[in-house]
Amino acid sequence: MRKVILMAVFLCLTIGVSFGQFSTGTNTVSGTISYSTYSDDGEDGVSILLIAPTGGRFVTNNLAILMGLQYMKFTYPSEQDQASATQTGYLVGAKYFVNNIYGGASFVSSTWEDIDANTAAIVEAGYLYGFNEHVFLDAGIDYEKGLGDDKSVVIVFGLGISAFF
Repeated sequence: MRKVILMAVFLCLTIGVSFGQFSTGTNTVSGTISYSTYSDDGEDGVSILLIAPTGGRFVTNNLAILMGLQYMKFTYPSEQDQASATQTGYLVGAKYFVNNIYGGASFVSSTWEDIDANTAAIVEAGYLYGFNEHVFLDAGIDYEKGLGDDKSVVIVFGLGISAFF
């Protein structure tokens, strides 16, 4: 049984690696759509809607320059029913791919309604599992550090779909 499991793992990794080379001029599209809620002690909670598409182009073999947009809407309880706030922003960054493993860095700037912009740096790493030569399951980790007055740190583990054409 152990030999069968090892053979299956090897086969999956071999198939994934065979799709891992990206050439100059290839385009990539990915992004995030999420909805989350949380509450303290069963009280009315906060809900967050995030829409963040990202696109890019490989400027050399395995090096992609990325640009993205971000829209985030927070809804939270207030003394007069529900209140909300909206955050919009953009991302500029790069990713380098070695077979199906990648690493990258990005700069993010976002603005809340009527509040000055927040900036952050993101360092990320991940693995792409190929469904075919154009579509991949993207499993990764992001480390986001606020810049300037924003001292926040966010670590995100995520799964997504990335397309290359």
